[in-house]
Amino acid sequence: MKEIIISYHSIKKFKERTRSWDILNEQAYKHLSLIAQRGSVTRRCPGDLYEITYNGEAVVARIEKNFIKVVTYLGNKAYRQWFRQKEIKPRYARAL
Repeated sequence: MKEIIISYHSIKKFKERTRSWDILNEQAYKHLSLIAQRGSVTRRCPGDLYEITYNGEAVVARIEKNFIKVVTYLGNKAYRQWFRQKEIKPRYARAL
């Protein structure tokens, strides 16, 4: 079993993107570690990082031999689709 390390940034992003401001850090830690443990690698990210997805929720993590370090929380599927529509597509449209 690999050790799971959760960054403070990922806990902060979890609270922001789920809009659960009153959730305890320990509960966020457990939820993020569950995603890291049971999730599957969906894609590779820049900087030798990987996106891990579990039940529609995704995190970006560094996977080493002895541990998995969760760097950030990307959100659930609905949030990521909304973000892509509102932020990413207009950014590319302005570049053209």
